[in-house]
Amino acid sequence: MTILLLSAFIGSNSHKTISADLVLLGISNVIYHHLVVAYAQLEGDDGGGEKEEVEDSNDEDEDVENIVAAGNGVDKFGIDKLYPTKTDGGGGRGEEWYMNMLNPIADERFEPINIVLNKTLYPFYTLTKNTDDGSWKITSTTPETKVRMHVFTSIGYNQSKIATYDHTELASKGYMQSPNDWKNIEMTGYVKLNDNFDSNEKFQWFNRGGIHYTSTEPNSQPCEGVGYKGNLFYSGDVRFAKEQWHVSYEFTEKKEEKTYATTDSSIEGKWIGYKYVVYNIEQNNNKNNNDIKTVVKMENWLDIDDDGKDWVKVDEYLDDGGWGDEGEECGGEPDQIITWGGPIVTFRWDNARDVDFKNLSVREIEVPK
Repeated sequence: MTILLLSAFIGSNSHKTISADLVLLGISNVIYHHLVVAYAQLEGDDGGGEKEEVEDSNDEDEDVENIVAAGNGVDKFGIDKLYPTKTDGGGGRGEEWYMNMLNPIADERFEPINIVLNKTLYPFYTLTKNTDDGSWKITSTTPETKVRMHVFTSIGYNQSKIATYDHTELASKGYMQSPNDWKNIEMTGYVKLNDNFDSNEKFQWFNRGGIHYTSTEPNSQPCEGVGYKGNLFYSGDVRFAKEQWHVSYEFTEKKEEKTYATTDSSIEGKWIGYKYVVYNIEQNNNKNNNDIKTVVKMENWLDIDDDGKDWVKVDEYLDDGGWGDEGEECGGEPDQIITWGGPIVTFRWDNARDVDFKNLSVREIEVPK
């Protein structure tokens, strides 16, 4: 069993910018000549001060149609694809990323680390490879664990290359940092919750922004911390969130676990496959006047059998306006639809002291017609 006890200070490199204010705790170790790091975020940022959940007025049916994905092939882990990977028409492919299951830290596009803001608390984290099945584990002795695992595009993340944070301009450009930013994507991850401190907390997969810095950090840009988020609660419930800036949230109504008929309301102690899909749709609001509007579709899918197949769509939402009222903070409309891509996607969970994870991936997809 490989155990990595983590501690160091980290700076920035050519493809990503990390705040100099970070404190990394534990003991450093080297695998294949790569420094392994992890850090914890102990601020009351986007977990606190949440607005009340809003009614999901865009759901026409009370029960979301369950659809089993088929016909789009499988990814490198043998997991069914819900939507085909984007191609450029000339034999090239869109952005893709797959977790290095042998040594994820060796991948410069992957950062399984967290931020420590409360310098008076020094939690102890370990990153462990499970020898029985090759999955990985993050554990902590503090209940207030906040895991943020970032994935960059092939170009990487460089805050200095973000020319504007004005959301009207970003909507016009179609991206935040680079033309190949993560926009229309399918995120996949398998997780097993072994121990949690708060059943009201959740796994969150999200994109369409950059780093969600807190206001105390020197690189803080609240309008960079924007995005859509898929939520899978430890209780088994699901929903979506919209972060108009960091920190300003709107939420859809929670869907209870009975909507996908598990035998146990909690997901603790079992492998669960979770896919979050987000993509733009060109919506014609007036066929006579050719009034085209870009809206955003979000989908949550689960594989409760841990077999890479039999995916069930348990929730969906269409942001076609009217969701949120604080977009003007970043130069957009009050209910600004987040139609652009961002340089980072994030796999996140909170207040879970022991989580196994495996087969993480992100793919740029062909937008459904």
